[in-house]
Amino acid sequence: MSFLEQYEVWIFENNRWELIAAFFDQDTASAVAQSRKARVKLIHAKYEDGQPVSQELIAEIGNIRNE
Repeated sequence: MSFLEQYEVWIFENNRWELIAAFFDQDTASAVAQSRKARVKLIHAKYEDGQPVSQELIAEIGNIRNE
């Protein structure tokens, strides 16, 4: 049984969320997320045998605008 824990950076583009990076270190993931100009989510994700077990939203950064 394999277990993976990582911090994911998701960006909102073209009306959908896309995973752009994943890191084992929260500080690195946070720095990458804060450097983006678009709307970004920082998520703490856990996987077991390649399947998602849990996802915890740590931060959502950026403006939410109605265009």
